[in-house]
Amino acid sequence: MCWLKRLQVTDYLSKEQAGSLLAESEEICKISGSILKTIKTKARN
Repeated sequence: MCWLKRLQVTDYLSKEQAGSLLAESEEICKISGSILKTIKTKARN
C-alpha cells in the first residue's frame, strides 16, 4: 500500500483515486487475512 501513497505524493494519482485504491486494497488484505485464518484453523483439525 505504500506504493499507492507514493503515487499520490508524486501527483500520478489524485487524492481521491489514491484514497479509493487504498480503501480497496485494505479490504483485500482483510479478506486475505480471513481466508488464511480459516485455512490455518482447518489445517489444525
